[in-house]
Amino acid sequence: KIYTRTITAFDKIYDVAVVDFPAYDGTSIQARSKEYFVDLEKDLQEEKRRKKLYLMTYL
Repeated sequence: KIYTRTITAFDKIYDVAVVDFPAYDGTSIQARSKEYFVDLEKDLQEEKRRKKLYLMTYL
């Protein structure tokens, strides 16, 4: 079953875009690769395993 919502009103709309010439000198942008998030997930899973092992060992 597919549900559909229709938005009929907005309080505020924000427009975000990458541009060649930013309005502020201190503006910067970065991109992350898919591998960054894959590695991050692996690190989080490893930390969960360490905590679980610690709890099983010392408690």
